[in-house]
Amino acid sequence: MKKICITGASGFIGGSLCKFFVNLKIPIIALVRNRNSFLNFLRIEQMQFDELNSKSNLKNYLRDCHCIVHCAGRAYDKKLRSDEYNLENVELTKKIR
Repeated sequence: MKKICITGASGFIGGSLCKFFVNLKIPIIALVRNRNSFLNFLRIEQMQFDELNSKSNLKNYLRDCHCIVHCAGRAYDKKLRSDEYNLENVELTKKIR
């Protein structure tokens, strides 16, 4: 069975999608900033964004994925500079395709 990759899986929307797909017994790969005990409890395979050191590594990791649901992104963090927003919301997204 093909897997579904969910970015931002530990967030509000991503977490809800994880529960939904787990209930349907669909395998999931969760791309997260930090490994999360909630996702461990659901027995979901996880990969941290900081492990995405090259496009080739990511493509190999996701080759069995049927689709990617992109829920990751930074918002409302006044401490981040615009270049940090760009890195997390644009450049990391480009690595996923």
